[in-house]
Amino acid sequence: MNRLLLLGESAQQMGEFRDLHLEGLSAFISAGSDPDSPSMIHKGSKACINEDAAAVVRADGRLLLAVADGHHGHEVSHHLIQRIHEMAVPPRRMGQLSLWLGAEGLLNDQLGGSALLIAVVDEQSGAVFGFSFGDCSVVTLSPGGVRWRNTPNQIYLRSEQPVPIELASTFDFVLKSGEVLLLFTDGINECCYRNAHLSVQTNHLKSLYEDLGSDVKKLGAALVNLALTGVDGNPGGQDNLSVVAYARP
Repeated sequence: MNRLLLLGESAQQMGEFRDLHLEGLSAFISAGSDPDSPSMIHKGSKACINEDAAAVVRADGRLLLAVADGHHGHEVSHHLIQRIHEMAVPPRRMGQLSLWLGAEGLLNDQLGGSALLIAVVDEQSGAVFGFSFGDCSVVTLSPGGVRWRNTPNQIYLRSEQPVPIELASTFDFVLKSGEVLLLFTDGINECCYRNAHLSVQTNHLKSLYEDLGSDVKKLGAALVNLALTGVDGNPGGQDNLSVVAYARP
């Protein structure tokens, strides 16, 4: 299997997470751990309280990685991630990815909106490129430190509207051998709901990498558990979360 798919609708148990793995790569999803979180008032449906989703496609020496965070409903995030999961081959260039995202009809009848982060990795060269819409994050971890690679924004994808490619936050860099690439939704860096300064920050990511290195299965699980319990005595687990972690050999 060279594809991974995690949808929030199948991961709704509070305080737990689901995980899937490929060689050098792990994906995680959780509904959170606080049933009384203020985020609950923004759920589109009590039947699906986890509006996050994640997907991975590995083919032709490239990786397609994505996380999404639904807003006022899970339909847009789940639809986007399912479409990404069905992509035959990851695109080779930014322009190809842009054309795919901008295709007419990508979002038609879904309810609500979503943040989306999508990245392509060339496993041979380490080249990484992609787009983000909304408040998801791309981060790299290495012996040299932690680097935040995208600029979150307030541009969210809505049903029956074209994807505003020109307003996306773009990123383009090279992942070095031994470095870890993390994609995650704001359930990590706002695990204390809407309080980033009380949530997982650079120093916490640095400590995890120093302790666990490029073992993404352990590192990803430790990151998720940290977000679910909270950091430095602050509340945690107050939002859905999804994480994709990749270590370049």
